[in-house]
Amino acid sequence: MRTDADRRNRAQFLALLAGGAAIRLALMVSRREPFTGYPDARTFVMAADRSLFWNPYRPAGYPLLLRAIRRVDSRLTVTVATQHALGVGTAVALHRAVSPFLSRPGLALLPLGVVLFGGSQIALEHSLLSESPYTFALAGAFYLGSRAANSDRGSWPWLTGMGAALGASATLRSVGVFTVFPFAVWASGIPPRSRHGRLLAGAAVGLGAAAPVA
Repeated sequence: MRTDADRRNRAQFLALLAGGAAIRLALMVSRREPFTGYPDARTFVMAADRSLFWNPYRPAGYPLLLRAIRRVDSRLTVTVATQHALGVGTAVALHRAVSPFLSRPGLALLPLGVVLFGGSQIALEHSLLSESPYTFALAGAFYLGSRAANSDRGSWPWLTGMGAALGASATLRSVGVFTVFPFAVWASGIPPRSRHGRLLAGAAVGLGAAAPVA
């Protein structure tokens, strides 16, 4: 049964969500084309249009995403709308990730609001850059890790999914590779685990991350 505090937190959550979505919609109405002044945007578009691996300094994940969206609808507004949706999804994932660990649920609204109303966040979502899907993948990893830590029926699927999200982030930005090890170490420390269980937990994260990278 929901208390008054639960109803208030839910109302605040929905209000922030609606406000963040409204800002993004207003930006799309006022400026239909994405911001393309960033040098990286050109290399991503060229990779999506030509060979995904033509630039050895750019991972292929974001050009592949651009290519997939273009096959559904070639209009850039659809690409931008997708990235704004990923931004909203990032905010929700972070909110859900931290909520189980807070004694005051209202504090979970802080990461939600930071992502929904962050000026840099919104501008990057409106650009042909990999930040939006990358942060979504990282937020997804935090959410799946949260579910693993609070799972009563076995955490292995959540840990493998967390690793897959981290692997996906590495295909978007190379620095994502370096997040796998600390997440695997954290996963091995989720109690209660035997020594064998800790090794398996870390391996589940590593194998999950290897799949999208491979």
